[in-house]
Amino acid sequence: MSHTLQRRPARAQRCLQDAYKICRKSLNYHDQANRLPACKQADASLGTVFSQVLQDVLRRVDQTFRAFFRRGYGFPRSRYASFTYPQAGFSLEGRYLKLSKIGNLKIKLHRPVEGQIKTLTLKQENGIWYACFACVVERKPLPANDKAVGIDMGLESFAVTSDGEVFANPRWYRKTALCLRLLPFIRRATRR
Repeated sequence: MSHTLQRRPARAQRCLQDAYKICRKSLNYHDQANRLPACKQADASLGTVFSQVLQDVLRRVDQTFRAFFRRGYGFPRSRYASFTYPQAGFSLEGRYLKLSKIGNLKIKLHRPVEGQIKTLTLKQENGIWYACFACVVERKPLPANDKAVGIDMGLESFAVTSDGEVFANPRWYRKTALCLRLLPFIRRATRR
């Protein structure tokens, strides 16, 4: 799976860079998306990736190159540690996430999914894969309330409201001071 992730943006970026170097012309998302079926026939490995995932990669590369043309210097060198199923190609069935062209993956949900799932992004951080669901959830109206409150941010106490409620200062610096003092020693030890 990681080979597929790393290879696709590089191929799309190389095509855009070549077009810009040779013709001084930028290919946009639609130009590349129209070539995608022919590329899939020419390269069988592209057929192993769900088509909407490939289209989303092209969309990302297009956004990166648009930003490059606005700035005007240095070709973009983006590497993606994630990929997105924008509309379909996935389903959540109990503890398993079914991905088109990949298979079933056992996942650990840290909370139940609410609403209708619209997109799924699979992201890799420090060698661990995470599934991020974007859902449409009905907006819950807040209860009607005519009260107004003033808040004073302070040093001794974190905040004091006009009702007299006092929030204690968490003193984050003092709690992490020991870690901050030990950090240079830890860094030196890891370099050895």
